[in-house]
Amino acid sequence: MGEYDDCQSNVLTAEGQLDTGHSQVWEMFVWDTAGCSIWPHFKVHGFSGDIDIGAWFICHNGYKAGLECDEGTLVNSGFDHLCDAYPCCISNGTSSVEEVRMAPDCPYTTDDSGYAKVKVYRYSGSCDSYYISIVETKGKNPELEKLKEK
Repeated sequence: MGEYDDCQSNVLTAEGQLDTGHSQVWEMFVWDTAGCSIWPHFKVHGFSGDIDIGAWFICHNGYKAGLECDEGTLVNSGFDHLCDAYPCCISNGTSSVEEVRMAPDCPYTTDDSGYAKVKVYRYSGSCDSYYISIVETKGKNPELEKLKEK
């Protein structure tokens, strides 16, 4: 899905296609630049049947990021089909839009650059297309900024 900095928004919409019981991982690299916090926000829409998504973050130094979920539910285990054994934000409702927004925090560094990954999994329905949108990669989360200052 490309490379973006943490002050960009509305940067991409792509299309995928899945059959029941299959998944697809989308990945983008987010650069940590001055002035904004990394806050990847993904939407999957335009599908039929039941699609679930999970999003996680791998820091540029290779560590798993600590996460806060603004959209979606934070899970630490038990959802490997959505999270590939990483802590992640999941959306597995029954709506026509699945959405996650996460605030990663990379350990052992002040540079939170890294790979935002989102996995789309089709539980039911026939082989069909869907759209995935990066709504934004930026954000100013005052609570997260306070935590980073400590």
